Amino acid sequence: MKRLLLFISLLMTACSSEEASKGINCRNIIVIKDGVEIFNNSHDEGYSRVYEYKSTDGKYLYLNEHLTYYEYNEEAGIEVTLDKSIYVYSKRNSDEYHEYRYSQFVGYLKYEENYYYLKEKRTIDSEKKWSEYKYDTNPASLFGDGEPDNGRAYKCAKKGYYINNGLDGSQTYTIIRLYETDGSLERHTYTKIDKDCGISYIPM
Repeated sequence: MKRLLLFISLLMTACSSEEASKGINCRNIIVIKDGVEIFNNSHDEGYSRVYEYKSTDGKYLYLNEHLTYYEYNEEAGIEVTLDKSIYVYSKRNSDEYHEYRYSQFVGYLKYEENYYYLKEKRTIDSEKKWSEYKYDTNPASLFGDGEPDNGRAYKCAKKGYYINNGLDGSQTYTIIRLYETDGSLERHTYTKIDKDCGISYIPM
């Protein structure tokens, strides 16, 4: 069976704006192979929340979600919302971990998805980027979130910012393995395109 070979190589890496080879900044970029659309992405902007978690030894961790779960309280006869713990493993091949518990909502970050076409290399640089949220009006708050401090949220997130997407865990806890989880505020995926693919794009 003939396979669609879009990805010759796929590299996940974190780097600064100066280190990234930017290429053509695209509002939209589409890749087609054998008449089939296999890549279609557009520039996007929005926001992301920053939640603080604290360990028993006074260390901090920052996540994009307040992680909770539901448990039935027999005495009250209702479901109650409880906070998940985060188990953080910092060393590969080690069972040692530190437990973090929810502390507080900090504030908002600006979020961007950018797509750069490196024409000579036939490579798409897909960038996810978080920066300080400086707009006059904040997004609608979620129940339980306090007053945002967006400047502090950005400073905190620069120390390590983790996205609850595909993380391991169970109903009552989530696992973060620091040695394989990107916590930077600028993340790049480089996708090299097969020579027989058609590429069209709209510059920014």
